[in-house]
Amino acid sequence: MGFKGALASCLTLLGLVLAPGSAFGDGFPIVPLEQRVQQTSVSVAPSTVEVNGFLASWARLIALPDGRAWLAWQDKADLHLTPLDQTMKRVGTDVVLKGDILTEAIALPDGSVALAVARDIPGKSWFNCFKTPLALEIVRLSPQGREQFRTRVVGGEGVGPGKLWHCFSVTRGVALAYNRGEIGAFVKISRNFSEDPSKPNTHQGDLFVVLDSSGKEKPKSRDVWSASHSNVLGIVAAGTGEFETITSGDAYPFGVYYINRKTKDKAVVWPSEAMRAEAKKGRVGSTTAAGSPSGFVHAGGAHMTTISASRTYPTTWDAPRDPVLLRFDHKGKVLSTKWLAKTADVSERPLLAKYGQNFLVAWDNRDIKNRDRSAVSHAILSVVDKKGNVLEAPRLTKAPMNYLSTLTVFPNGDVGWAQVSYKSSTIEVIRVRR
Repeated sequence: MGFKGALASCLTLLGLVLAPGSAFGDGFPIVPLEQRVQQTSVSVAPSTVEVNGFLASWARLIALPDGRAWLAWQDKADLHLTPLDQTMKRVGTDVVLKGDILTEAIALPDGSVALAVARDIPGKSWFNCFKTPLALEIVRLSPQGREQFRTRVVGGEGVGPGKLWHCFSVTRGVALAYNRGEIGAFVKISRNFSEDPSKPNTHQGDLFVVLDSSGKEKPKSRDVWSASHSNVLGIVAAGTGEFETITSGDAYPFGVYYINRKTKDKAVVWPSEAMRAEAKKGRVGSTTAAGSPSGFVHAGGAHMTTISASRTYPTTWDAPRDPVLLRFDHKGKVLSTKWLAKTADVSERPLLAKYGQNFLVAWDNRDIKNRDRSAVSHAILSVVDKKGNVLEAPRLTKAPMNYLSTLTVFPNGDVGWAQVSYKSSTIEVIRVRR
């Protein structure tokens, strides 16, 4: 192993890392992971974040290529994007998209942003996937916040026979990725399979589509329905030009399901075949029991996903789950499986993001028995390399994080997210420095 390897192993056990510049590895001095967390309070006064239901703590940080960021949040009726400078201080005036509900956002290489937004329907519940025909639109904004295009992907045509519409979900009901001028969108949908208007037969699944640089749908890119009750959707862009998706299904198939949208390679990567056999015996049939793939990235010529999963099957939707890290290749062949922690009743959403040359894993320590998903808990952080090896063991930090948190990556490799409380005028911006 040598001196360098032995030193690194000892430091990992202590939860320490060598900072950039060290002769011993990635850097010096030694900085504990929890001490690399910075928190900045951003006031959006006189407005307040005021959204009902699970969105009580809904805010998104969108890191831009020049180090600035947008802070996206909702008031009662509209979507706000608050501009932040490179120190995460508020500058300028908000961009307001009236009647839009943010579901996903990504920064593009030229500094513009792509947003997935649901269109509000006054008097209807966003969360009623059976009766609320939400439309889902992709909006591209210039670096200055001006709308460049708005494309409706699905919905807005009612819930009658044969109709499709967006099924709103806070557990990543939409995923976006950018690849060589194109935007890939993976969307949770509802579909009425009935031919009789008086007897609706509504079911949930998903839709994949690609838009070109002008917002037009790419011919033959649309694909409807990869998994039943598709949930916790993810998408990445491969260097060879294709998009790849991941989702959790309760049937057809049951499990975490990967698809390469160009080569059409597909596979259930979790649970294992033996676990799926046990699940079938126990009649397990929920996406939560199947596993929730909250993180999905490219890593060293393969993929990694972080899943909130049960260690044994059969299981139930409300059984204790732990974070597991899975590596698999572009055909869906599983290369390695590593449990990251034994967390008893927490870790519903282990997130994953590029962190310099490595990857940051983050989940909140909220008790799963606490059904108030807007409750503020704190982040548990860990660092792994591209092979899935743990470089820094999980550490509980003081950084606020909840069920709705989503990671963003800064151009220098830092990772951040936003946290806000219901009816608050202050949003916390958290940044994990390298």
